[in-house]
Amino acid sequence: MPAAPSAARTLISEAEEVAEMAKVFCKRCGASAKPFSRYCETCGNTLDLSKEAPEKKPAEGGAEKTVITGKLAVPPAAAAFRAQADSPTGRLQASLSDRNQRPLEPPAEIDRAGRRTTAFNDSLTTNFPDATDPLIGRTTDPIPETVVTALPDAVPVGSEQSVQRSDSRGAKLVWVIIALLALAAGFVAKQLYDNQKSRSSSANSLANQSTPQPTTALLGAMPPTPEPAPSPKQPGVSNTPATPATPATPDGMVFVPGGTFKMGRDDGDEFESPAHAVNLKPFFIDRTEVTNEEYQRFVSATGYRAPAHWAGGKIPGGQAKFPVVNVTWDDANAYARWANKRLPTEAEWEFAARGTDGRVYPWGSRWNRNYANVGRGKNGSLVETGRYAPGASPFGALDMCGNVWEWTSSDFKDYPGRKTASSLAGTGLKVIRGGAYNVAPPSATATYRGAIPPDRVPDKTGFRCVRDAQ
Repeated sequence: MPAAPSAARTLISEAEEVAEMAKVFCKRCGASAKPFSRYCETCGNTLDLSKEAPEKKPAEGGAEKTVITGKLAVPPAAAAFRAQADSPTGRLQASLSDRNQRPLEPPAEIDRAGRRTTAFNDSLTTNFPDATDPLIGRTTDPIPETVVTALPDAVPVGSEQSVQRSDSRGAKLVWVIIALLALAAGFVAKQLYDNQKSRSSSANSLANQSTPQPTTALLGAMPPTPEPAPSPKQPGVSNTPATPATPATPDGMVFVPGGTFKMGRDDGDEFESPAHAVNLKPFFIDRTEVTNEEYQRFVSATGYRAPAHWAGGKIPGGQAKFPVVNVTWDDANAYARWANKRLPTEAEWEFAARGTDGRVYPWGSRWNRNYANVGRGKNGSLVETGRYAPGASPFGALDMCGNVWEWTSSDFKDYPGRKTASSLAGTGLKVIRGGAYNVAPPSATATYRGAIPPDRVPDKTGFRCVRDAQ
């Protein structure tokens, strides 16, 4: 009996019975196609599925077109191409470049058993000499391994991390700029504040120079102003008295806040006593007596008669700043109405001259010959207003002691509480205050009272005006 065929021989026989289709390759990239595919899946090229059949003998009718069917055998060259296409390396580019110059050759022949043998380019087989195909029995292209190389731990430009770092640096720069602008704004604001404060200080200094206030050294032994005892504090109620707002002071005047003061004194003459309380409303009073030049404007504006000592209606030479004299009580009232003012009452005049602390002179309780033009002093005559600035009153009024007497709007009458009527009461005399340059110091106090007829034209009497403070 014949020997039984071996297992390997049986497998080869069975394989030979199945008709195989020669592999179809793409003419563009050389990759193999799947069964019955019309397009290359690697590059998308249209495949030519028809092929010339092997040459036949002339007796069999010559060559004819046949459609290739059956199983597809994947050639190693196509597998190698796919593996290199998945690996973006320089070796792929070199391989593709080499293949473009030397394209794959089509299958050469079909063996006697009906299997197609593939002829490869020598350049492909020499690239991978260690790989063999057990089915074909020859050297083929192996699938190259992809080598992964660890990259350095660096942040590429344009990555998300680098953008975050750039944003962080930009934010810090923005905050630095904002801080510098804030410092500059603060510096400018401080400079403006200092300049404003300096201007305010200069204005206050000029005001103090023009209206000096009496100091403690000038007041001498003047008794201090008594301070009221604080009242017990009640819950929910503020004991701090509200400070009234000071109204705008007209030019050439000073503000007197009003209030209650003790008028007169008990240690003076019979017309100065008894001392009694008087309450007054706030008012403004002229800082000095009305001068010749101020009265000249009134005469020129209204055509009113000029004082008798003005030759030809003109102010004597060098006396423009002197207090106007030789004016009657009516003349003084006419000027006050024209200036939108009025003559002060006797109580207003005394309050503006001495304040609330009971002083005898505008500057204090002791006489000082350097503070007033009294008692035929250095000059023994009239002088310009405002020369004796140290003798100012507590409210800043000047020359309320000496130089000239001053008209008031009050009729002479006894003070309340006097037991016997004086000889001057009820005679229609008008009260004059302040003394003149030719009187003795006891007759030039802030409490001394004089009285003359309103139609008299005194050569040592002038006036100043007041205005109500709303």
